[in-house]
Amino acid sequence: MLYPEFFIWILVDQASFRQIPGKYELTLRLTRIMFGFVFFISSFAYFMGILNALGKFGWAALAPLFFNIAMIVSTMIPGAWFPQPGDGLAWGVLIGGGLQALVLIPQLVRMNYAPQLTLKLWSPEIARVFRNMVPGLFGMSLMQVTLVVNTRFASALGEGAISYIYWADRLLELPLSLISVSLGTALLPSLSSSWARGDRAEYSQTGHFYLRLNLYLSMACAIGLFILARPVIEILFQRGHFTEGDSIKASQVLWIYAFAMIPTSCVRILGPFYFAVKNTWYPALVSALGLGLHLILAPYLMAQYGLQGLNVSTLLSAGLNFGLLLVGLPWLTTHFDLKKLVIQTGKFIVCGIPLALGLQSYFFMATSADSFFYKAASLILASLIGGGLFALVSRGLRLEEYDLTVGRLLKRAGSRPP
Repeated sequence: MLYPEFFIWILVDQASFRQIPGKYELTLRLTRIMFGFVFFISSFAYFMGILNALGKFGWAALAPLFFNIAMIVSTMIPGAWFPQPGDGLAWGVLIGGGLQALVLIPQLVRMNYAPQLTLKLWSPEIARVFRNMVPGLFGMSLMQVTLVVNTRFASALGEGAISYIYWADRLLELPLSLISVSLGTALLPSLSSSWARGDRAEYSQTGHFYLRLNLYLSMACAIGLFILARPVIEILFQRGHFTEGDSIKASQVLWIYAFAMIPTSCVRILGPFYFAVKNTWYPALVSALGLGLHLILAPYLMAQYGLQGLNVSTLLSAGLNFGLLLVGLPWLTTHFDLKKLVIQTGKFIVCGIPLALGLQSYFFMATSADSFFYKAASLILASLIGGGLFALVSRGLRLEEYDLTVGRLLKRAGSRPP
């Protein structure tokens, strides 16, 4: 099993890992169990790409639910049923990944697009896909590559650093997946169609609106994650061996990741601008520059500020990526109304102020001595208060982004018969 050892060699500082007896061996064992997940998640992405190209998004969006179910079930299986602690969770990852990919196959079969094995391994079409895919992969994978780099750096920062990054990243990925990835997936076919028809005005207007919509929603989520980082982590994780000190350290990571979510989410939207016009080299170049900045800054900031320095470097790298992609739009694609984007962003910030004040109500309702259920209820109530104020101000400012998201949902809820 050469590959698991190779990936562990890349991802962790082995000298630090081997200082704790059994830690490296357990990491290697769990990696071997989960290694098949790479095949399943790659298959899922391939199947999802086919369905998205056909305009079918429902099952691809639902499929991760099966992965989550497998993970939840694996946590309920007694640890004594497995040879080593953690084996159950590792098998849950593998089985969940398989289910996530397999549930898409019936949909592909019904549409006569089920993948088939063939001996024809090369063609001009495949060559064109690879030419566009390789730089595109790097151009859209900054967050994932940065996470790998951060794992390597964090492995030298002592016990728990990798876990704090992982937990914060899980909370970050929830709004990213629901908002930015979904918007980016839906945006690419629209932009490609507009560009192919030669309709530059529609291309610019559609992309501009999607970027503003992403900013509107991601800024609201970033404010929520920043203000409620500590209570969210306490409610989700603080029990058993997860102590109050762990909550503090994980929330400190999440504070910075909340800010990093804004440029990171925008990169997911700006990428399709370039891919729609078959430009994959510029996003790849920008990602390389962002990663290079991170590799230079991270060791210096870590030496000064430890784990927080590593996270600040991540934020700066994401900001550089976003800025360069935004600046390149007028020259490499088409006209982009930067002035309107700045004005709308200012309005989003105004909407965020009452949101932040409303979320602060949690700290007046709950204390560290309160029960889990009271804290959870207080968190939900504070989110409703903050969200209500955010929606109220958005409506008062007559934001188009509000009308087509929150406003539309409220109208649908209000129009349902009792």
